[in-house]
This record gives sequence, C-alpha cells and structure tokens, in this order.
Amino acid sequence: MYVGVRTTTGAIVNTGILQINGNNYKLNKYGLVKISLPMDMTYAGMNGFYSTIYYKKAASKLYTIRYIPSTIQFKASAAKIKYTELYRCTSCGKTTSHAHSDGRVFIVS
Repeated sequence: MYVGVRTTTGAIVNTGILQINGNNYKLNKYGLVKISLPMDMTYAGMNGFYSTIYYKKAASKLYTIRYIPSTIQFKASAAKIKYTELYRCTSCGKTTSHAHSDGRVFIVS
C-alpha cells in the first residue's frame, strides 16, 4: 500500500517523514511511502490429523499516521485510517475455504 502527503492546495510534499504507529518512513521524490501493514488473520490454532487452520474473512486495524516536516515550509499533521484486509491464500490466491495436500484452510466470519 502507498501512503502520500499533499498540501491543502493539492501540491505534492516530498520532504519529511511519515510516522505510522511509531515506525518512521522517509518520503520519496513523488511524496509517497510504500508500506506493508501487518494484519493478524488467524482465528484459531491448528488441530486434527491433518493441519487445519482457521482464518478470519477480513481483519481491520486502526492506524495513526503523522507527518513530521523537515523544513518550516510545511506544518505537521496527523490522520487516523482504518485499514481492512481480506483473506487471500498465499499458495493459490483463493478467498474461500479449501484444501491443499498438506491440510485444510477454513474461512470464518
């Protein structure tokens, strides 16, 4: 996911730092930062003869983003976003319950 900073007039801001939940990211020349937000999709542990893993259909988390300017030309600002990620199997890309040769995957709401 990309996060960017713009002024109130819509101009791109490409100096400074974005702080997302305590982690600092430096803006590139296009005013963007590429980030990966970790989500906990696991619903329950593995059980049974074959490995059976339960995953949530969707997981949401609230993130606080702060812009820390490197010059006095811009003002500091903050925003909160709610990020939601849908489950997608890392092996085959399916979004529904299915089986693999090494076990089963169940999607619960």
